Amino acid sequence: MKHKRFIIIVLISLSGFFLYLPLFNSFEFYFYDHLLTQRYKDRGSEKDVVIADIDEKSVKKRGSFSSWNRSIYSDLISKLEKKNISVLGFDILFLDSKSGDSLLIKSFSKVPVVTGYEFTDSDPYNFIYPDSVFKNSENLFSRSMDIKNIDFVSKDIVNFGVEEIQLSSSKSGHLMIEQDSDGVTRKVPLLISYLGRVYPSFSLSIVLEKVGATLKDIQFKENALVINGRNRKLEIAVDDKFRYVIPYSGTWKTFRTISFVDILEKYIGKRTFKEKVVLVGTSKQGLYDLRTIPGGYRIPGVEIHANVINSILKEERIRFLPIYYNILVTLVLLISIVVVIYLIKNVLFSITALLVLFSGFIYSVNYLFKAELIYLDHTRPLMIFSIATITAFIFKYYYEKKDKSFISKTFGKFIPNIVADQLLKSKEELVLGGEKREISMMFVDVKNFSNTTENMDPEQLVHYLNRFLGVMSNIVKSNYGTMDKYLGDGFVALFGAPLDNDHTYLSCKTAFEILDSVKRLRGDLKETPFSNLEVCIGINTGEVTIGNIGSDELFDYTAIGKNMNLASRIESLNRYYNTSVLIGERTKDLLGDKFSSMLVDKVTVKGHKIPVEIYTLLRNKTEENIVFEKGVKFYIEGEFEKAADIFKKCNDSLSKIMKKRIKDIILSKDLWEGYYRYDKK
Repeated sequence: MKHKRFIIIVLISLSGFFLYLPLFNSFEFYFYDHLLTQRYKDRGSEKDVVIADIDEKSVKKRGSFSSWNRSIYSDLISKLEKKNISVLGFDILFLDSKSGDSLLIKSFSKVPVVTGYEFTDSDPYNFIYPDSVFKNSENLFSRSMDIKNIDFVSKDIVNFGVEEIQLSSSKSGHLMIEQDSDGVTRKVPLLISYLGRVYPSFSLSIVLEKVGATLKDIQFKENALVINGRNRKLEIAVDDKFRYVIPYSGTWKTFRTISFVDILEKYIGKRTFKEKVVLVGTSKQGLYDLRTIPGGYRIPGVEIHANVINSILKEERIRFLPIYYNILVTLVLLISIVVVIYLIKNVLFSITALLVLFSGFIYSVNYLFKAELIYLDHTRPLMIFSIATITAFIFKYYYEKKDKSFISKTFGKFIPNIVADQLLKSKEELVLGGEKREISMMFVDVKNFSNTTENMDPEQLVHYLNRFLGVMSNIVKSNYGTMDKYLGDGFVALFGAPLDNDHTYLSCKTAFEILDSVKRLRGDLKETPFSNLEVCIGINTGEVTIGNIGSDELFDYTAIGKNMNLASRIESLNRYYNTSVLIGERTKDLLGDKFSSMLVDKVTVKGHKIPVEIYTLLRNKTEENIVFEKGVKFYIEGEFEKAADIFKKCNDSLSKIMKKRIKDIILSKDLWEGYYRYDKK
């Protein structure tokens, strides 16, 4: 047992080490994205940020975007000034001077405006910005500080665009949007270091303007930025590089989105923009500003900025639990696996318990994220859980199969396999005792066995008998029956115990398969006394006591009771009616229409006072069978003349037997009770 546990522990430990390699980051991304997409809201549900969209409609009406006169933006500002907006942000790069710049710059005094610039990895010789910009606008663009002990995202190249436009705006920020290794944007750097200075993002600059703060009003804490604004104090959760993980509110148009040209040309109510942050950006595909967000959705970059601004102002943040929480959760899951698999013997129960544990963990992770935006990396714990579960089950299955094989080889010749299974599960279960249960019992016997085999050599007899019984046993087991005992040239089989099933159907199905198999055996044994092999089968269904019966030293899994005895008596009646299969009344009732049957007689047998109807199984019920059955009913009711007339019309052995029966009853002059008595077996 020790070496089993050691192997399992080693495998689980190796899997745990392996799963914490960066290779599995993609799986973590997938599960994280799945959680995040569950909080996505309906279109237009976020009201605090409005997007002025330079869309296809705007381009069709005002011409190619690259040819726009910048006075169009001053027209927009004039419109929005009347709407009493709080901040206007341009998610647009003003890289070169154009006509209309002077009107645009002049309009900046009407509303607080935040512009954008880019950090780029392009050729640094394509753009050289004058030093005066940095000297004259330290508060606008950046903050000088000792950044040696703080790890920011750093860049080597920047393109601020048109100097006059940037210097005229209230604030400015970089438009950089990061992508993870799978191309999905999950976080943005709020601050970037460049040549010894720190530069805010476009979204952060808008937040600063909204709360009445500058870069100097930011305090740096571990994994947080604290903004002490005139209007409001904010704390923003960031990672170790001061990147903000975006708790997305939804996909494209989660925020109120209005066509740029509609703002210019149509009347839009003041309430739409009052005290709102308005962002100018584009959703037009040809302008290459579409980004991928969790869930695989493609949205414009301006919508990402809107999500960042909205989430910061609402003080929403995704909290990532430290790695030691993952390790603790993983250990708890592993201990639970060991407890469940090795203490719960029933495989179905142990699987159910593990599924409950698995579901409970998933539910907890989902609840934490949905209710509190707390993220626990469940990817690796779940993978370790799955690997450990599969590994433990494989080892358990391997060693139990090995033990089962030993038990089967040792005890299989003496007790049924089902009892061997009980022994494997628990030796304590293999004790004396039983239970009441309704089952179907089958007795099978070879017709005229003594006469057929009296001249056979003993070894030859045993050979053919073993062959016959071996085939019969396989048929019984294939139909989920239990071979109860061999009775010389016959055997007893039980259906419905210990496994509860459709025992009446399975027992009757087995009977037909036995008859077919006997027919084949006769063909294979043409030159032997078994060439005329025939069997009698009796099936009865009823309540019996079933279980391990015997002494402490020697016992057998079997059934006892009057219904067991009745099954034996029914089998013996085949010889009187020249039939192969007879079934009891209860068997016929439970069988329904799954197989055809025909009423043969109503009898009492030795040891049983209550009369029972007996039926023979039929593959197909013919018109002649129906007529015969009608005659039997007249016979049972004591209308012997009607019964005799019907039996005369049927030219078969059963009809002849019943005609003689009626004649004997009439001659005996005994009082007819509606059934025939068999006082002998």
